[in-house]
Amino acid sequence: MSDDLTLVRQVLVGDLDAFDTLVLRYKDRVYRLMLRMIGNPEDAKDLTQEVFIKVYRNLQRFDSSRRFSTWLYRIAFNRCLDELRKRDRMGAVPTDGEPPGNESAESIVLKREEYRSLMNRIDDLPEHYRRVFLLKYLDDLSYAEIAHVLGITVDDVKNRLYRARKKLREQETLRKAGNGA
Repeated sequence: MSDDLTLVRQVLVGDLDAFDTLVLRYKDRVYRLMLRMIGNPEDAKDLTQEVFIKVYRNLQRFDSSRRFSTWLYRIAFNRCLDELRKRDRMGAVPTDGEPPGNESAESIVLKREEYRSLMNRIDDLPEHYRRVFLLKYLDDLSYAEIAHVLGITVDDVKNRLYRARKKLREQETLRKAGNGA
């Protein structure tokens, strides 16, 4: 499997198959980011396509001393922010996405309930904590990559992630206490 930098170089000399490889490699991760931030599966698909169009058009601006995935996530994250600002101006309310996976009818009810509970708690986090949390745990980015994507320091990433986890633990404790568990 070619590394990202090799694929980028191939795309820049006209190899569209190399770009297809990059898209296949990252489309699911970008889509998950879009879905979590936007909330609507169809909008997330559209935005994912827009991100890859923007990536293709701006590939010559990619700094090869950095990781392609970090650059891609920065573009995706900024596109999400633009969309959220647009929706905020229009007063649009995002809808909830469904949990991923195809499982038996038995287990999906329980997992869906757990998933929604967790997603609701994540959604209740302050925006700056939620962004860091999702990039770390949903998209498995490193602290340095998250810092680059969000334009903050690595120490800020660590701090926000620590506080996000602490808030989620507190919410879970309150939820269990409320259910008598």
